Amino acid sequence: MRLPFDIPNLRSTTPGSVFQAGVLYLNHTDHGWNPYVTSWIGTSDNATEKAALLVLLNKYVPICLEVLKTKFKIVTPIPEIMHKQMLCTLLDCLSSPINCPPEIARDVFGTYFVFACLWVFGSAIFPDQLIDWRVEFSKWWLSGFKTITISSSGSVLNYFIDPEPKQFIPWSNRVSYFELVPDTRLQVIIILF
Repeated sequence: MRLPFDIPNLRSTTPGSVFQAGVLYLNHTDHGWNPYVTSWIGTSDNATEKAALLVLLNKYVPICLEVLKTKFKIVTPIPEIMHKQMLCTLLDCLSSPINCPPEIARDVFGTYFVFACLWVFGSAIFPDQLIDWRVEFSKWWLSGFKTITISSSGSVLNYFIDPEPKQFIPWSNRVSYFELVPDTRLQVIIILF
């Protein structure tokens, strides 16, 4: 029988329980996130996509991780490896053959990569009583990354990628305003896009 434990540290365990259970602790700083991402990139059959992924990962991820640790406040601590896992999972969903056919240009794939990065690194940022860190994140993103064009009005998280022109469009263009009627039961509320 195998029982995996996913715990951030072994502070609360005794040496006896570690020995008897055969616990193997892998520190995320020992291996980092490269093996996971390298393994994920290896699953792609498209050599052009692999090369583009390596370039984009090296351009965006290290800077975003560093700035996220030092400059912004987030709701809950998220380990670096989880950011990579979220990024890879989002890219798996977004880089479908419908969104990113094999013959597409690198900049279209880059647009989807930027969208995934925005949500992976910006989604846990929250406004506190003094500073709206989401606005600060938007300012930082728009001043630091100018390859992919996003409007500077509002937050960068207020945009999605319209599938037809493959450009960032405000969510307000797609989702209509919703006002909850106070006497309505939650079970009967349906929001259509």
